[in-house]
Amino acid sequence: MKEIEFGAFFQDFIENNVNSKYKFDMFLREIESFQGIPDYIGVNIRDIGECKSFLTNVTEENWYTVSRILSILSKQKGHTVSFIEKKTGISENSLIKDLCFLQNRNILEQDRYGNYRLAENFVIPKLSISSFELKLENWKRALFQAIRYKTFSEFSYVVMPKEKITLLKKNFDFFKQSNIGIAVYDERKDTLETIYRATKNKNISKSHLYYMSGKIMFAYQNNVNVSSSISII
Repeated sequence: MKEIEFGAFFQDFIENNVNSKYKFDMFLREIESFQGIPDYIGVNIRDIGECKSFLTNVTEENWYTVSRILSILSKQKGHTVSFIEKKTGISENSLIKDLCFLQNRNILEQDRYGNYRLAENFVIPKLSISSFELKLENWKRALFQAIRYKTFSEFSYVVMPKEKITLLKKNFDFFKQSNIGIAVYDERKDTLETIYRATKNKNISKSHLYYMSGKIMFAYQNNVNVSSSISII
């Protein structure tokens, strides 16, 4: 069996097994993050209204830099261009263009000193993200990638075929120390068994989460590699 076939079996199980412990409002394949491209992402949405508002006001244009700007700003305190430049690493010329773009779309506003802050009505959707890295053989590589996805995921899992269960249990401590969940899928019985359930990750990067939240929303809007049980637009 090839990895693409294994992935298709896993995706079908998640999307169609109503009794699964892994239930999501959205399930997406290969969405780019700052840390690579996870095989699958499960998303639960806390407020559909926030998603609708986001997609009404924000575009995919320059999201790579725009998300970094938004992640360091707040509604309470304004910041100078030089502060934002230092924190984001974006060049001054590009930064000025992005700030003007965001201000024109009423996402940012300036205070009386000319400093930038988030507009009162702007929201980034609050998403609960679970990442899944699938591998047929190389558990070490899967673990390495799953750890990277913790920058934006509340839960991060490695999924391998059922016949690898002994190998995974033998190396259980590596996963537990890294707080990476382990699951094995049996394509013959169409079952997904959780060997280790990770605890909720609280060390999430705000900039990574903002970027990924936007990418998820744009994927939904464009209907790219996404299945959903809810309607936003």
